[in-house]
Amino acid sequence: MSTQANAHDADTAQLALAVSGCAKLLSIRMIDFSARWPVAHDSDDLPHEVHLDTDAKASILDNGELRVTVGMKLSIIVSQDEVTDSPVTAQGDFELIYALESPSQLKQTHYDAFARTNAIFNVWPYWREFVQSATVRLGLPALTLPLFRLQPVLAKTKQKRPNRKSTKK
Repeated sequence: MSTQANAHDADTAQLALAVSGCAKLLSIRMIDFSARWPVAHDSDDLPHEVHLDTDAKASILDNGELRVTVGMKLSIIVSQDEVTDSPVTAQGDFELIYALESPSQLKQTHYDAFARTNAIFNVWPYWREFVQSATVRLGLPALTLPLFRLQPVLAKTKQKRPNRKSTKK
């Protein structure tokens, strides 16, 4: 399972950084959730695959605050005797509200980049708690999601050093 936000490139990281410098998190709340385990299994040790999907959208409210909605979906696909059952799923939508100080130079592309990186990072502890709690309530072993990490952003181009020839005599 990948638990990394892909900043795509250095430009996306720079756009998100511009917003993070003037954003203050005011609130996080879960606005929708569901968890489902459609089949009963005899063993907790069945082979399985875990998939995580995220989606984030940003908008500016009439009062000038930044609203980000983050959708998270976790699917656990269990295989038994070469038959794949309907997945165990947990899904949650979160709303994050940020105050913005001096956002005059920021555009929608900045907010979108921020939503896809920082906002998902801000939601992650709440999502981890929800998934762990929901799996236990479904009668499954507690699933503890790993820490969320931002992938390192590599520069688009590497600086080439001029070849220096040795002047040994």
